[in-house]
Amino acid sequence: MDIVKVKRDITGGDAYLRFCTAYVHDKNGEIPLSLSGNGVDPYSKKAIHDQMYAVKAYFGKTSGNQIVHIIVIYDHTLREPATACQYTESLASYFADRFQTVQCTHYKAHDGKSFYHSHIVVNSVSFVDGMMFNSSPQEMLKFCNQVRMVTGHDVWLNFEKTK
Repeated sequence: MDIVKVKRDITGGDAYLRFCTAYVHDKNGEIPLSLSGNGVDPYSKKAIHDQMYAVKAYFGKTSGNQIVHIIVIYDHTLREPATACQYTESLASYFADRFQTVQCTHYKAHDGKSFYHSHIVVNSVSFVDGMMFNSSPQEMLKFCNQVRMVTGHDVWLNFEKTK
């Protein structure tokens, strides 16, 4: 079973955007297995921030929820790093026609278990029309269906508030 966690911080503003862009680069000293972006330069934390913020500023939406942070924890049976990285790219492309993203794949060993997971950081403002990202349960269930199609596993959805 894959797990999808959706994190939003409606009070953190720019600080949470900066935190998430730094997080995909260096998660507690852990270098990502893959790092890429859609509509942003993924290799510069400053560029990610500035490019996402520019879209927000253009549409006058620089306050409130800055990003949506989606974590996909892949089933423990996944053992190939290349497959995990391909999954991450495929899942991030789900948002790419309307939203900037930066995404990475990590490998984690925890309590005797090991697993791959991805972080997909999505700009909350569409570069197409300035509409806000809809992270309602109904919309995120549609994304879970995409996860199921890509990985072939059942999916559990979890919403987390960071503040």
